[in-house]
Amino acid sequence: MIASSRARAALLLLAICMVAMVVGWLVNRLEIEWLLAVVLGAIAVGFVFYDFRVGAVCLTILLPWSWSPILPQAYGFNIINFLMFASVASILLSRSAGKRKVVWLPREVVWCYLLPFLAAVLIAWPYLPIGQMNFPPRPNYPDALFAPVTFLKIKVIKPMFFVVFALILANAIRESKKPEWLLLPFGISAMIPALAIIGEVMSGVDVSDRKHFLSGLGLQVNEYGTLLALAAGPLLFICVGSSARLIRLAAGCAFAIVSAGLVLTASRGAVVAYLVIVAIWLLRRRKLSDLVLGVAAAAVLAAFIPEQVQDRLVMGLDDVGATSSRNTDDPLTKGRVAVWSALAPDFFDSPIYGKGLSSTAWNTAVTAGRVWVGHPHNMYLSIVLDLGVLGAAALLFLYYRYGRSMYRLSTEPTLSPLLRDYFAGAFASFIAMLFFAMTGGYYTPHVEQTFLWFSLGCCYAYWGLAQIPRESAPGKPFGLGVRRMVKLHSPKVGAQR
Repeated sequence: MIASSRARAALLLLAICMVAMVVGWLVNRLEIEWLLAVVLGAIAVGFVFYDFRVGAVCLTILLPWSWSPILPQAYGFNIINFLMFASVASILLSRSAGKRKVVWLPREVVWCYLLPFLAAVLIAWPYLPIGQMNFPPRPNYPDALFAPVTFLKIKVIKPMFFVVFALILANAIRESKKPEWLLLPFGISAMIPALAIIGEVMSGVDVSDRKHFLSGLGLQVNEYGTLLALAAGPLLFICVGSSARLIRLAAGCAFAIVSAGLVLTASRGAVVAYLVIVAIWLLRRRKLSDLVLGVAAAAVLAAFIPEQVQDRLVMGLDDVGATSSRNTDDPLTKGRVAVWSALAPDFFDSPIYGKGLSSTAWNTAVTAGRVWVGHPHNMYLSIVLDLGVLGAAALLFLYYRYGRSMYRLSTEPTLSPLLRDYFAGAFASFIAMLFFAMTGGYYTPHVEQTFLWFSLGCCYAYWGLAQIPRESAPGKPFGLGVRRMVKLHSPKVGAQR
């Protein structure tokens, strides 16, 4: 019986290999890129309909590469699209059959995120012709970015895929008896881009060429820094947490690889975010041995950093005076201060509800030709320009709820130690992202935020649990590692001891 089952498995594996070889030959011979996507998508759909958690695992690994030339980018025939729609269909079919209860988005996300986002799309619509005029098609980008159809695809539909991914993951976690296993593809997905970056640097690429360094992988170099920073927090807290030794060892190896990849991006914002993560870890642990370990690890990392990366990280620190609101090419901020000064006055044109999604494209300074940027390189400025005061207040409130939920789940006794460690690291990475956002980042979903949406999916799975206030035990760390004050009452005079 065992022999026959092994024989069937071997024959199935052989058949899969033969089909893969035939498909690969056809793709190479006929140069039909979509054929590979169709075949792979069909196979993936079959597995996903059998168990939608397969879709959650595949999306976790593939989403960081969704804009990369490594994956087929044909419209419609896209492996990401196949996995996304098949997973959602599988969940809904199971619900209609009464097999499971679906986890939906928390109402705070609907009211404070989706509603302002959709309002920003409607407000932006009349401005799209100005965006088309300011950003016409280019040789590398033949489609006009702000043409209505392209705008909907790139600025609305694709970002919403990450929200759907978080929902799929939330349902996968609630459906699993051991949701900790879903952290395995998270670790693998974090290491792959880090290893790719390490390989690029070892091949001798010019780190100082910020426009082309890592561009062949699909994202801009600072975006890869954000991606790895969002993965570094959970890996750090897991590798020094209270899980099993093998898990901590695996997380430690992944954290070392991710740390090396992050530093080699030479992204100063990402390095600052990394330091924020380490600082939160030290504050929550409050052990001298951890401080010594952190200093030693930093010394080792600094010793092996290539010289060109070191030069890039300290660039402009000796010429801070060159940074001004008129200098668009200062070495420290690369003109960010000048860009902020030029874009900010548009806030007063529509301070209540903003000028719509991606309003930088029709900003007065961009239209007049004083600056030419598609993003203000400051997430908070982008929020107030696009959404106004009302949208900014809603979004900041939601960020507060996200941070509070992650922190509460990191101390929730009903969760396993591994999940508590994960949420502690996710909280640290989320706070670090808010620091990084002062010089870059997006408030709308983006590829670099894949691991943030992974964390949010985990939060959505336990959202109800995270909203229950729970008193910290006396003498236990709370907040960022500060101990609760215990008031000592001295006995009254004449009272019995």
